[in-house]
Amino acid sequence: MGSVYEELKNYPFALQYYGKIKPTSSLYKDASVRVAHIHKQTNDWQAAFTTMQEAIKNKPTEMELYKFSASLYESNKQFSEAIGVLKNGLE
Repeated sequence: MGSVYEELKNYPFALQYYGKIKPTSSLYKDASVRVAHIHKQTNDWQAAFTTMQEAIKNKPTEMELYKFSASLYESNKQFSEAIGVLKNGLE
């Protein structure tokens, strides 16, 4: 349901639905990426970074989370942070 609201650009409702997905769910990784993407779209960079940090903390073996997090930092021209995230993912 969150993706429908996201497509309609009803971000508050999309965030509400994505936020209901628990770290134990198989949908958690994708929901976290979508939430961070919404925050990026609304120029709330800090919320995007925080979302990804929390997702990585909950799913530290999911390399896709590190890659997306690094891409957020790169999009915001924070290159050293992007490199740091990728290095952490490889440890």
